[in-house]
Order: sequence, then structure tokens, then C-alpha cells
Amino acid sequence: MSSQAQVAQQQKQEEKEDEKEEAKEELKELEKEKVILEKNLDDVLEIGETTDNDAEAAEQNDIADNIEDDLAELEKEIAEKKIEADVRVGSNIYNKYEIDMIYQTIKRLLPSHQPKLSPNDIGVITPYTKQVKEISEKLSKNKISKGVEVRTVDGFQGREKEIILISLARSNNDNEIGCLINQQQIHSTKKRQYRKN
Repeated sequence: MSSQAQVAQQQKQEEKEDEKEEAKEELKELEKEKVILEKNLDDVLEIGETTDNDAEAAEQNDIADNIEDDLAELEKEIAEKKIEADVRVGSNIYNKYEIDMIYQTIKRLLPSHQPKLSPNDIGVITPYTKQVKEISEKLSKNKISKGVEVRTVDGFQGREKEIILISLARSNNDNEIGCLINQQQIHSTKKRQYRKN
């Protein structure tokens, strides 16, 4: 690689880091705003519950409704910002250790070990497209029987399997959970298996 290409690559990496830090700062401000709104909501609800004046109680309830609407919008914005930040720096996220674990687990679940199961009964869900690709390639390379489905959370929308393996792919010391901030995705992931053991 030429020195010019190296410089360009370095600049691109620095830009990504700057974007990540900028996104973190934006999220911090939104989180602070959320804390203030939640405190205001608690105060308003307490006034509404303790007052003997019906008109005042009704007024406080209206205020509480408005704050709850603001909170819902803010939480949506926070979720979107976190996902956006994850897309900026996490489009290539994958975890080799988890890929090996998924592979070994699937081997133990195949009919040679579990006669009552077929590959079509097994699904793997991961939040990251890169992790989907790496797991699929690992299974194909090792000639795992066709039928095991590996998809993102959205890819499994409206579908179920007897066995669902979940690969979250990441953890870190920055308390960043990326797309897992999306509660709907978490809920969808947990619903994909037929039987709850």
C-alpha cells in the first residue's frame, strides 16, 4: 500500500472515530433530557395524586399526558441515535469466538446426535449482517447440512423454529449495547422459538 493510500486510510479511520465520539455526546445530551422529563413527570403525577382539587388534578393529568408524549418521542430519538451510531462504526461487527461456539452447538444438535431434530428445526439469530455472513460461511465450509437458517432479527420476523441460537456478537467496557437498545428487536428475538424450556 502506498504512503498516500495509508494516509487516506488513516484519515478515514479518524473520521469514523470522530463520528463515534460525536454520536456519544449527542446521546449523552438526549439521556440527560430524558432524566429531566422523567423527574418532571414524577412530580406532576405526585401533585395530581395528592391534590383534593378535581380541576387541578385534571390539569396535572393533562400535563402528565403531554410529558409522556414528549418522553415517547425522546426515547424513539434515543433508540434511533444509538442504532445510527452502531451503523456508523458497527457495520463490520462479528465475533469469531461466538461463531465457533454456534458451529459446535449446531453440530451437537444435528440428527447424528439428536435424532428427533432436523436441520430445518434450527435457526440462528444475530443482530449483525456481518455475523450472519461469517456464521453461514463457517457452516458451509464445514459441510453442515442445509436447512439451518442464519438470519438477522428482522430476517426471522414472523417465523419460528424448534431451536433458536442467539449470537449477540459483542460486549465491551463502554456500556455500549448497540442495536440491543431497540426493545422491539429484543422482544422479537425471544419469541422465535416454538417451545419454551
